[in-house]
Amino acid sequence: MRISQARKAAFEVLLKFEKGEIKFLKESLNQYIEDHKMQKNDLALATDIVYGVMRWRGLLDFKISKFSNKKISSIDKEVLIILRISVYQLLFLNKIPPRAVVDEGAKLAYYFRKRSAADFINGILRKFLRRRNELDKASSHEEDIDALSNLYSHPKWMFERWMSRFGLKGVKRLCKFNNEIPPNAIRVNTIKITRSQLAELFKEQKIECEFSKYCEDGLIVPSLQGITQNPLFKKGYFYIQDEGSMLVSRILKPEPGENILDLCSAPGGKTTHIAQIIGNKGLIIAIDNNFRRLLMIKENCSRMGFSAVKITCGDGRECGSLIKMNFDKVLVDAPCSGTGILRRNPEIKWARSYNDIVDLKKLQKEILNNACYCVKPDGVLVYSTCSIELEENQEVIESFLSNHKNFILKKITDEIPQEAKKFITKEGYFQSLPNIVDNSSPDAFFVAKMKKVS
Repeated sequence: MRISQARKAAFEVLLKFEKGEIKFLKESLNQYIEDHKMQKNDLALATDIVYGVMRWRGLLDFKISKFSNKKISSIDKEVLIILRISVYQLLFLNKIPPRAVVDEGAKLAYYFRKRSAADFINGILRKFLRRRNELDKASSHEEDIDALSNLYSHPKWMFERWMSRFGLKGVKRLCKFNNEIPPNAIRVNTIKITRSQLAELFKEQKIECEFSKYCEDGLIVPSLQGITQNPLFKKGYFYIQDEGSMLVSRILKPEPGENILDLCSAPGGKTTHIAQIIGNKGLIIAIDNNFRRLLMIKENCSRMGFSAVKITCGDGRECGSLIKMNFDKVLVDAPCSGTGILRRNPEIKWARSYNDIVDLKKLQKEILNNACYCVKPDGVLVYSTCSIELEENQEVIESFLSNHKNFILKKITDEIPQEAKKFITKEGYFQSLPNIVDNSSPDAFFVAKMKKVS
């Protein structure tokens, strides 16, 4: 029986996530693609299905539940994944004939030894095809929290807390934003090449790109698929990085010759950007507790030509004992819930709970409270997250400043381009939510800048 390689890949990656064997889709999908040498078309379809299913999982389960005599929680994991893959295609991939989707669903069941469930899968998919318009019409009038969280495909706890903060209109807008496919941003390594020069080289490869409106060294490209195999990437001309992440290093405003500490630094997007901004002149100590991810910094620095970076494996909560020196600038890019990057990592919303936010806030405060002792007098301490939660952002900073009177909040002003200044709050923080403009907006980062006073 010939089975679609794209759907097989999507099934295996999604099953690993459901079993808790992986945290992030990207690494697992990339590894599968590398191991199986997938064709370009299969690669594109597999990526679409994996991220589409994870992005719309809540909605897909809602649709499936309407035609199943079993509760979603009672359906076998493998069977449920096949149903999600199939219903996603029927809802969003209109170029694939419905009959082909149903047939491929049955093939997946046979291939993965779920033959006894083939009739169950087939029955649900055929019911869905017959009655989908009726279901869509009924769903459009739903206004209770359960229905809305399903329709907007976010966990109920997340939808409820955001609704209490942003209102119904605001939470709908935010969830819609999270379900969009994000722009593909890369950061030009201006140590080796200018932005205009790289854009011209891409043009020669028939890759159209445009300048980032938020970052002076950013480009927006049509796709990231296979881009790490591009000779321009291998030459170290660029790094894959969202515009919001690029702005963090700009806010730090490192200067050539400075000593800089980057805590929680892996996989090295901000580390290499700092090295780029200082022209590779100075010292950057990059600390992370994940040795495997630290090696990614080493690889990126080697590829991009940065010798100013020194890596150290260790816990950010113990940075004072790890590094016996003080720094002009310290960046704490803290571990966080990741609720600001759900467009890019939709799996996060299904892996997180409110308890994670509580636990992370405690960790963030511990790291920040230790990092401050590594800052020189008149030095700068920057705290950043890719979370939109108050507990992880403003509350952490307010607590820190109340307990460390030798630090003051330094308002962010001219460190970032004019277009990005709309994300500066009245308190002086950088926060790209809730100021969503459209899908071209950067991922949601929070940044606070503080100065150590004598």
